[in-house]
Amino acid sequence: MKKPDVRPSILAGIWYPEQPQTLRQQVDDYLSKATLDSWEGKVVGLVCPHAGYRYSGPVAGHAFRAVQGQSYQTVVILSPYHRTHYYPMLTTTHSAYQTPLGKIAIDQENLDALQARLKEKGVQTIETIDNDQEHAIEIELPFLQQALTGDFKLIPLMLSGTGAELAIQLGETLGEIFQEQNVLLVASTDLSHYYTEQTANQLDHAILEAVGSFQVQDVLSVYRSGKGEACGVMALLAAMAATRKLGAYRAKILQYATSGAASGDYSSVVGYGAGVFIR
Repeated sequence: MKKPDVRPSILAGIWYPEQPQTLRQQVDDYLSKATLDSWEGKVVGLVCPHAGYRYSGPVAGHAFRAVQGQSYQTVVILSPYHRTHYYPMLTTTHSAYQTPLGKIAIDQENLDALQARLKEKGVQTIETIDNDQEHAIEIELPFLQQALTGDFKLIPLMLSGTGAELAIQLGETLGEIFQEQNVLLVASTDLSHYYTEQTANQLDHAILEAVGSFQVQDVLSVYRSGKGEACGVMALLAAMAATRKLGAYRAKILQYATSGAASGDYSSVVGYGAGVFIR
């Protein structure tokens, strides 16, 4: 059963500002500095990095700028689970997530429907975890709270395994569940980790080019060959499968940078990319 409690922020004051006004100003600054080309269609999915705002905030701003002023009934955030767990898919037991900008309620009705549909397909039901410490979900929330218009509900899904088939089936099931609803899918992922800037650029551009092709198998092929890296590659596959099921026809990469831009250290960097899936 769902516990009537709120997951408190574990990142405020560390990964992003703790004071609401300071946080709003910082997010607004990232959004205002992001410049985008125009395109036809509605954004149904985002690709966003999940590092501390000092490092990945300017890149993340491009993704969230693409939905600024829009409203969605539900936001599904798909992320890696950065710890070891014996279940391949996890979600929260809490009834809401808390950030300095307020609470976001869990979309329990659709989460229950998702779990039931997966069970019908013989897929291992998403197991809940208590007091989760996963940062890749929370880091996206202040951007969503500041960029979107109106309230939205949240479904956080963390993929702890490396099973591509399971990730794709999760995405397709999400597409079935939300076929008639106004939903935004967010793939929370960083790219390569701790290479030189030159090597990171090669690896990251390969994976981003594959994402830009909007072909699930292209992303999987690049990842499995070692030509490109993304810690949230399974989240990417799930988000792509879901948005394709929802009628998306293209992907567009909006921005790329590494941690070197903020740290000045180009000998060991982390890559960050921003993109959209468009219906």
